[in-house]
Amino acid sequence: MLDWSRYPGWLSLDEGEALANLCQGQVVLELGSFLGRSTICIAAKAKHLHSVDWHKGDAGTKADALHRADTLAEFRANLQGAGVADKVTLHIGRFEEILPLFREAIFGAIFVDGDHGKESVEFDIAQARRLVCPKGLLIFHDWWRLPVREAIVQAFGGSTLERIGSLVWLRHA
Repeated sequence: MLDWSRYPGWLSLDEGEALANLCQGQVVLELGSFLGRSTICIAAKAKHLHSVDWHKGDAGTKADALHRADTLAEFRANLQGAGVADKVTLHIGRFEEILPLFREAIFGAIFVDGDHGKESVEFDIAQARRLVCPKGLLIFHDWWRLPVREAIVQAFGGSTLERIGSLVWLRHA
């Protein structure tokens, strides 16, 4: 497997391996990419990846030591360095601007790791449900953050979630 651990980000080794395996052979949508750790994990095994991020950070990244004011140049360099840039289509912009442009039910898996406020996660879930294929995977990071967990539980109720660390996923009905 590609050594993605040298790229900045918050995925643990176990989470990254699980994410790569879940996305294997799929056309994937990634919501939030920061500096590319998750992007590299997904692209290593996915058929193709569409990555959406405005690369200006959010409230969660601004308080973190890894924050960069503009992450796009470093993100692109990381994809090139990892040798996966040709498997990734970049969509630069806010989710609310970009996601409505996609047709419904076109992705085999969607990885959600954008702004972690409850309203933002609720918006991301609504869009992910619209864009994922029937029986496709919905994958979320940062389960340990209360607003993320609350939004997921509210949206999916008693659905069975599988989990490794702070990564959770389920099959879309």
